[in-house]
Amino acid sequence: MITLLLFILSLITSLLPCDEHLITLQTEAPTISITVAKMEVSDNTISLSHAQALEAILIHDLTSSNRFIIAKEPPLKVKSTQWQCYDTALDWDAWREVGAQLVLKTHATSHGLQAKLYTVATRTYQESSFFQLKGDLPSDRQAVHKLVDAFVEAIWNEPGIASTRLLYSERAQAQQKTTSSNWHSDIVLCDYDGANAQRITSGKSYAIMPIWVPSPNGGRPSSFCFVTYAWGQPKIAYATCAAGIPARFVTLRGNQMTPAISSDRTKMAFSCDATGRSDLFLVELDPQKGPIEKPRHIYTAKNSANASPTFSPDGLQIAFVSNKDGSPRIYLMDIPAPNSLSSELKPTLLSTRCRENTSPAFSPDGTKIAYAARTTGDRQIWIYELATRQEWQLTTGEGNKENPSWAPDSRHIVFNQDVGSYSQLFIADCVTKATQQITTTPSDKRFPNWEPCRFTQKETVR
Repeated sequence: MITLLLFILSLITSLLPCDEHLITLQTEAPTISITVAKMEVSDNTISLSHAQALEAILIHDLTSSNRFIIAKEPPLKVKSTQWQCYDTALDWDAWREVGAQLVLKTHATSHGLQAKLYTVATRTYQESSFFQLKGDLPSDRQAVHKLVDAFVEAIWNEPGIASTRLLYSERAQAQQKTTSSNWHSDIVLCDYDGANAQRITSGKSYAIMPIWVPSPNGGRPSSFCFVTYAWGQPKIAYATCAAGIPARFVTLRGNQMTPAISSDRTKMAFSCDATGRSDLFLVELDPQKGPIEKPRHIYTAKNSANASPTFSPDGLQIAFVSNKDGSPRIYLMDIPAPNSLSSELKPTLLSTRCRENTSPAFSPDGTKIAYAARTTGDRQIWIYELATRQEWQLTTGEGNKENPSWAPDSRHIVFNQDVGSYSQLFIADCVTKATQQITTTPSDKRFPNWEPCRFTQKETVR
């Protein structure tokens, strides 16, 4: 494996003068040891404190990917660490002794942020092109995110998570009473690590359960659906990230909850009690115009509640929660044809190991379903492997954990967890089972939804 890794790393080649940031460098190794050298600043582009902040974000992104192990930096042979001659200052044997396989050197100039990736085994390096810097931290952290994602995609041929965003609902006590309640809940947009959080709904109602509306070209989405109490009963609404103004999306009487949209934007499934109990409904969508027909009733069961649908990536199946056989469980079924009878449908029971299973979520690659389940007291996040029909527990520890949502890499999951008096957001890695808390402010944050897109890191440098 080591020989193969060294051979693959030696195949990295320089970028042509185009928009590509990095080119293919692939390995099957689960992690790579990397050292991050001090960022060099020229042309007085950014301050020392700004460079240090970007450096910290860089290390955080590398660590949060769960793909890099940060190795310490040994002394250089000479004091010069300038960009153009940094390789001459490297003591390759010293790097090997500390276990570093790669060395990352970054350089901030008036042209943007650039990186050199040194391969210790072959004593060679390659350069990235420039990622634009604007001089303010909220914008420049995006350049760092893109750089890290470019390395992840180049090395593992899988999407990185650093450039992605999250939606979630945040519940807090109203400073000014705008509704009949002393509480309000808004939809918040943030970076994958909880930074740059901004409220994108008005704060004049109660908004929960946001879901991204996938972009028609697979790029960055610009709109979302959510459940709002703005019209009395909970209804599904549509809004853009820029404006956040709700517009009615589904016309159906009753309480509308737990919406889900297929990855091709042609279908929405949701739960509604229009029949007197919580059943599943589906509405066909035009990818550009929205709903094109009235919602149709797709599943019901006697004396039961059915909710929380999630689409398979191909849009042909849905997993959902039902208590039709007693305790809430996760079921899977093909999407029925129009005019099908619920009595003819035979959903497949998936979750059997735990009681009170809720909030299923299909992974983007279609191989797994994440869900929450009552486990020796607290709710934990569990994974169902569709190929092997096996269930395994991802999270442990105190505090209820609910509402999992997958990253585009089908490896990381965001969920909300009770921490003291509030609910906070956490990210878990399905390979290492490592978890990290990404929000801390005193408010309830629930129903996180990860941006459903895969980025190829291309950008025109201006």
